[in-house]
Amino acid sequence: MKPLPASVVTFDPALLSGLWHRRLATPAITGVDPGTTIGQHRSRLGGAGHEFLGHRPYVGGDDLRRLDWQVLARTGRLFTREFAQFTRRRYWLALDVSAGMTFTGFPWSDHQPHSKLASAQGLALALTQLIQHQQDLLGLALLTDRCHKLHKPGSSVSHARELGATLSRIEPVASTNLASGLEELVHQHPAQSTLILLSDFLCDDIEQLWEVLRWCTRLHWQVIIGHVIHPDEIHLPAGHHYSVQLMDLETGQSQAVNLAESRNRYVSAFEEHRTTIQRQTRTLGGTYHRWYTSDPWHLVLERWLA
Repeated sequence: MKPLPASVVTFDPALLSGLWHRRLATPAITGVDPGTTIGQHRSRLGGAGHEFLGHRPYVGGDDLRRLDWQVLARTGRLFTREFAQFTRRRYWLALDVSAGMTFTGFPWSDHQPHSKLASAQGLALALTQLIQHQQDLLGLALLTDRCHKLHKPGSSVSHARELGATLSRIEPVASTNLASGLEELVHQHPAQSTLILLSDFLCDDIEQLWEVLRWCTRLHWQVIIGHVIHPDEIHLPAGHHYSVQLMDLETGQSQAVNLAESRNRYVSAFEEHRTTIQRQTRTLGGTYHRWYTSDPWHLVLERWLA
């Protein structure tokens, strides 16, 4: 196959102006040392953190360093000061850049010709800005059967700018696998993280992918699945066509298809595929989000926020 053209998107951060006060909704962090770095996620453990919560009566055995001596001088009673401790999340944003993600719909379709990859890029750019604003750590991996591009987690403005440059222009890769690329990422960086995986999940190794995701949960990773779908994939529109030649974007192979005869079977199979992705995600204890390429990315992002 000829090299595929790069997928280029632009990003307008002004569309995030009403979302800065919200944060990405994620599963609870478990089994992690809360530390003392400032972030947007309050730990369930108390500690000498960065935000004063209030006073409570002194109980024998309490740390004397937390006694409020000024209150003692005023009231003659012993109170200890309580603080909230914060954790800094580590995120990995993993984006499927396989050729199948470049699907823009059928030529006879009424839908706008936006590819799944471009839609995922827009959402990924928005997530990058939001997570950087939360002062959390974010790494990026472009995946097919291997990691084609990998940025280690960081939280600086310059780091977010670097990720944005990578996400704005992506060269898709002819591949039908995803599991080995994700496995490579987790093997190199096993530290507990929150994984955000953006894909259409139309891959040949879907069972192996679930095995890798189960491995992630055993490492105490949190999993967020972003499932991008083109509207034409749901209904298989016919227009004025009854028999068409469909080409596999990843292998270049083509096949004649009678749309009238195939539609019902196809629609049923695709819905089963979608519900399986959702069900498997919930089995993992993860969060499942579905969106369509026709949805504006900033409205998609709103549904991801707490």
